[in-house]
Formats: sequence, structure tokens, C-alpha cells
Amino acid sequence: MCEDRRRRVKLINIRSRRAVILATGGFEFDEQMKLQFLKVYPTYFLGTPANTGDGIRMALGAGAHLWHMNCCSARLVMKFPDLAVALNPVFGGKGWSSPWRETELATETRGGTEGESHEAPSGVGYIIVDQSGKRYARETFKPHSFYYELTGFDSQNAFYPRVPSYWIFDQRRLDDGPLVRTGSGGAGPAGFYRWSEDNREELEQGWILKGNTVKELAERAGLDPASLAETVHRYNESCKQGRDVDFGRQRLTLVPLDTEPCYAVKLWPGGPNTQGGPQRNSRAQVVRPDGNPVPRLYSAGELGSIYGMLYPAGGGNLAECFAFGRIAGENAGQEDPL
Repeated sequence: MCEDRRRRVKLINIRSRRAVILATGGFEFDEQMKLQFLKVYPTYFLGTPANTGDGIRMALGAGAHLWHMNCCSARLVMKFPDLAVALNPVFGGKGWSSPWRETELATETRGGTEGESHEAPSGVGYIIVDQSGKRYARETFKPHSFYYELTGFDSQNAFYPRVPSYWIFDQRRLDDGPLVRTGSGGAGPAGFYRWSEDNREELEQGWILKGNTVKELAERAGLDPASLAETVHRYNESCKQGRDVDFGRQRLTLVPLDTEPCYAVKLWPGGPNTQGGPQRNSRAQVVRPDGNPVPRLYSAGELGSIYGMLYPAGGGNLAECFAFGRIAGENAGQEDPL
């Protein structure tokens, strides 16, 4: 079959008379490039498996300089061996969206102080812990910033203690709808996986771990039972007080974990896309290490994205693609034909 396919392949050499515009995406599905360039490995992504870094290799062959290769738009995602792509968790249940935005707005408009609001908490409870069973950050960080909380390396024991992390929740969250985002991504229109409405199929597959008590859950997940039990107890006490003394989590999100059984899901660094690739200038020209343009070569989109370190979210990738696609097209069209 493979021999037949090779015989049917027809190689076509296309010559561009004016210019070439590279818009081939990033390297989200090239394991070697992710290992060499990103801040932590493994990192799993949500988009198309076709993004394997080919455009970066082509640009390098033309003499391009690279930038932002260690940057990516990433946060915490769910990734299972059976699936090609990562999935977005929905931490707070039905109607949930990024709580960092909603609760900070509530603080500004409803008279709260120091991250608090006068409204009572709502939704369902959850925490995120590392491999020692302890919380390590405010779970309601801006999603694309949370990636940087995951990259801390334990040099004494030579491992990343937050990779994987564990999402800890109780029966109320399991009963409150799918654990993943179904309106977008791999479990949505992309169609890589259809998540069950009640989470039961994934529970049976072992993707969701279950324990009748917190300590039993810890044993199932390979976490220290005493440590996780103390973490949950301390979090529940914060919920009673309406104040997270450890990480300043907003009061509106402080819902206790008090409805056994308990559940856990592994979480990994990951998200929408990488940002590194060939550097471009304001004319969308790909540049060499000395800053001079590679003749007749342009780029747009996440292939050498202008975003480094932090991604603004809210359609930033699309906006960049539209803007630099237009700039690249206008300037490439003005090149004299060969």
C-alpha cells in the first residue's frame, strides 16, 4: 500500500515570480522542537496536528533568524494517550468562563477589597495541586499566564514537580456537566473526541480518578494522602473564612470540596499554540541574523509571532494573522516580477 502511494505521488516544483509568504503555523506537534525550545516538556497543544514546524525549517534554509522560540500561548490542559490533541478543562462547571476576568470585574464594581466581593460564592469547588499534593498558585490566574507557574524545576531532585499537576474536585463538579470545553477545540467542532455529557465514559476509561475519600483518591493518583488531605482541609477553611490566606484567590471562587466521592484528573502544560519562528520586521519581511530581509520572503501568523513571553488572549492570534497577512500581501504584491 505504501509503495502504491509513493508511486502515485507527483512532485510539483512551483516557482514564485514575486515573493513567498509563509503562514504555516507553529511547531505544536514536533516533539523534538518542543523538547529543545520550550520551557518545559512535555507540553501538549489544542490545535491541528499538521503544525509540525515545517515552515520554520524552510525559513532556516533560506537564512532566517529565529525569535520567541521558547514562548507559547499555554496554560493547563487535559491530555490522554488515546487522543492526538489536548483538551481544555472547564474547572467551574456549567456556565463557567475564565474566573480571573469575572471576579476581578466584580471586585471593581461591587465594592470588594483585596480581591474580595460582597457576593456569596457560587459554582463548584476545585483546586490544583502538584505532585506533592499541595497547592502552588492561585488557580484563577489569567489562563495564558498560568503556564509560567508550571515551569519551576526542582534541581535537587531533577524533575518538574508541577508536571503533571492534578485537578481535584468533588461529586458536585462531576454532576455539573462535561469536564471539557465542548463549544470549541478537540472535543467541540474539531471533532477529535466526543466527551460524554455525564463524564461517565471517561470515568470508566480511567481518565478521571475516583476515591471515596480524599486519602483514597490520593492513593489512586500516586499522591501523598496526608499532604492532600491537609491541602483540602486548609482550602475548605479558607472557603469558610471567605479569604484565601495562601494565594489570594478571589472570594467568589472559594467553594468548598465537601461532597464525596472525590475525583482527580492529570493536567499538563499546554494550550493553543507556539509563538516562535522566523523573525519578521514591520513590513512582514523575514529577516536574517544581521537584520536584513531575506529577499522576497514574508511571513504571517503564529509562524514567528510578534508575541513573546505573554499572550494577550481574546483573539490575539487571529488579529495578528489578519494584520500581518494583509501587510505581507501588500508588500509581496509590490515586488517586481522575476
